[in-house]
Amino acid sequence: MRHEYVLLMRAWFPRLAAEDQATILEWIEVGPEIDKWSQWREAETGRQPSEEEIGRYREIWQRDWLARIGVDNLPLEWQERYRKLVEKYGEAEHPEFPAYSEGVWVGPTSPKTADELKAMSVGEIVAFLERWRPPEDAFREPSPEGLGRVLSSVVAEDPGRFAAEAKRFEGLDPTYVRSVLSGLCDALKQGKAFDWGPVLRLCEWVVAQPREIPSRQVRKPDADPDWGWTRKAIADLLSLGFDDRPGTIPIGLRRKVWDVLEPLTKDPDPTPEDEQRYGGSNMDPATLSINTTRGEAMHAVVRYALWVRRHVERGPTSEQRLERGFDDMPEVRDVLEAHLDPAREPSLAVRAVYGQWFPWLVLLDPDWAQANAARIFPGDPEREAFFEAAWNTYVVFCAPYDNVWEILRPQYEYAAERIGAQRESTRWLANRDEKLAEHLMVFYWRGKLSLDDPLLVTFWKNALDALRGHALEFIGRALKQTEGVIPREILDRLRQLWERRLAAAKEAQRPCDFEKEMAAFGWWIVSKRFDLNWALPQLCESVRLARKTEPVRGVLEELARAVETHPTESVECLRMIVEADRSGLKLYVGREHVQRILEVALRDPTTAGQARSVIHYLGSRGFLEFRSLLAQ
Repeated sequence: MRHEYVLLMRAWFPRLAAEDQATILEWIEVGPEIDKWSQWREAETGRQPSEEEIGRYREIWQRDWLARIGVDNLPLEWQERYRKLVEKYGEAEHPEFPAYSEGVWVGPTSPKTADELKAMSVGEIVAFLERWRPPEDAFREPSPEGLGRVLSSVVAEDPGRFAAEAKRFEGLDPTYVRSVLSGLCDALKQGKAFDWGPVLRLCEWVVAQPREIPSRQVRKPDADPDWGWTRKAIADLLSLGFDDRPGTIPIGLRRKVWDVLEPLTKDPDPTPEDEQRYGGSNMDPATLSINTTRGEAMHAVVRYALWVRRHVERGPTSEQRLERGFDDMPEVRDVLEAHLDPAREPSLAVRAVYGQWFPWLVLLDPDWAQANAARIFPGDPEREAFFEAAWNTYVVFCAPYDNVWEILRPQYEYAAERIGAQRESTRWLANRDEKLAEHLMVFYWRGKLSLDDPLLVTFWKNALDALRGHALEFIGRALKQTEGVIPREILDRLRQLWERRLAAAKEAQRPCDFEKEMAAFGWWIVSKRFDLNWALPQLCESVRLARKTEPVRGVLEELARAVETHPTESVECLRMIVEADRSGLKLYVGREHVQRILEVALRDPTTAGQARSVIHYLGSRGFLEFRSLLAQ
């Protein structure tokens, strides 16, 4: 993942908040794991590395990581450090890769270039596809897959002429038919339109073909083994065609669209064997669903329903028809209900589709969603895997909606009872319990839950310190990111929540079990949403209990602002933060704010003595830069 991570960091580092940038630079300042490297070096050379070799390794490691961020993205002082490292050791070579080599072969190749295909009519292209045969047993020679990729790019560039003559591609090799459909997909993504009628007739022909091709023998990935990949491409194409975008499918083709889509919901992909092989610890059900034919077809079914609804909304009798829900599209209801039967549909990938789209199922037909919620999210132990597939996908993909809350409250209660019970053998896109915590915090601040609601009581009881800390940190981050004025009743509700959690920490026999939860209050301070007369004493209490706060740099920045009006609390909080940071790394990145707090505190007779005590303590820890303040 190194390459993708570096590309992501280089693109987003300039957009990070200052404290997040400082955290990454702090990691670079600390340097690599010298002990491990020294042990490896000794094993390789038979001797311990010298101090000079260790220093060289550390500086080259730092140079490479700064290069990965990008010199123009660095603060000025770090730019200068990078330049000095480059002068000493030279430029980093391909630092975005753990290892780098160059080669000349780039993948499947085509007997025709894109320009050559563009110069041919559709009929000439089809004739060439019919007669061309790849060389036998020729490694790195042109292949159907290579030709199909070039064909796909040509179709995407000018989809109109290929869509109009889509019927010509009937009877061709599946690899080429799939390539045409993939090219049309790419064209839709680029906002290009085409005539859907001939394309749907080609899709209808494909779906009518036997999925398996008797006696077909091809080398994967030189060519498609059967019609399965083409059927998946059709599901992808329809999903895009239902979106409200240029090139959307005209509603007049509704019946023909369904005639193509409905058979794909019965496709054997994924089989139980496929799910066992590719799912579990390899791929979560939601990801598997968009990489299989039946899974993507079920996604397309919901998109189809939303496409129909969108057109109904624009009609003259929209209100009455919308109230009918799935009575106005019974074909959708029949498919959805059929695939809720575990005896008929054992796929967890398909069950994840219901979880991902549940709020939209509520929109389409709230009565149906209410009646089938317990089937989609079953609460019996025998179907635990089905619950996890739907629920985990729901809480990861879906925002907390009030109308969904009214339906799914029993499922939220069940999830709160099962905190920590997630199967370790299955890979998930995110932590289900953390997402549950976020949903519950949202419903609390909206007033859907009270402090003494049994659901919240269960959550706080079953959640460990890290999860409780995540819940409170989520509130702080949400407050920080929210634009505009936040109503006073919401802030009052949040204050009551914090005071309840603080009291629980104080009453606990082991305050260390509340360390992360108490430290998360720092995010509430950073949000700047609370009156300092209330917030600063709460911060002091939280740091006293947790012996830490997060994010340290952000909290120090807020204390540097508050010290003018609240010097006593600001210096007291600083003292506890300083004493808690045994490594000194977090103080290092926030030292300008520490300096500001101490400067102001020294001018106030009520806090001058305490400020001097902090300066002396910092000096004993090696932070000598603050001693000049004593001479002022």
